[in-house]
Amino acid sequence: MGRKPVHIDKNLLISAVAKVEKNGPLKNELSLGLAISAIVSPKDRPKPYSPTCVLSKLRAYQIPFLTKKGKRGRSTGLEPHINKKRLFSINKKILDKLSKCTPQQYQGRVRKIGKGSRTAAVQLKCLECSGYVMVEAKECEIEECPLWMFRPGYKRATLEKD
Repeated sequence: MGRKPVHIDKNLLISAVAKVEKNGPLKNELSLGLAISAIVSPKDRPKPYSPTCVLSKLRAYQIPFLTKKGKRGRSTGLEPHINKKRLFSINKKILDKLSKCTPQQYQGRVRKIGKGSRTAAVQLKCLECSGYVMVEAKECEIEECPLWMFRPGYKRATLEKD
């Protein structure tokens, strides 16, 4: 069962566009759609028309408006982008302790952990468990370990067994 078609009066849309753009064009089409949907949505409707629906009706009725399309991507004024690497970054004191007890050849992984790499953290834990022998970590047989599926070389090991 499809969606019910939305019927918006053409004259109502024309007057709403004139009212919204009386002081000039808005920042982007989304803000135009939001402003018009607030005007043309019936009061008894539980949710207002979506801005996309309003803009598609404007185009279908070929109603001209001054507002231009906005640039793609994040616009200013929205919530800031969450940097996941920073979110998962590790405490400096813990990183120093980890650096002291890790052999020199694996210090690159410690630096990656400091930047927030969870993959490097899992690899370093597997290496620590196997006595810092890469071959042992790749051929680990402790399937009860919660990190077993994420160990170094897991994909290659499963392909060879199949």
